[in-house]
Amino acid sequence: KYGAKRFPPIVRGGGTPPTCEKNQILQ
Repeated sequence: KYGAKRFPPIVRGGGTPPTCEKNQILQ
């Protein structure tokens, strides 16, 4: 959810940047 807020769904689903991945772990 944090990744969705900080990064657009396209980037989240397409590449999953390290920051978003870290947020998923926190989630």
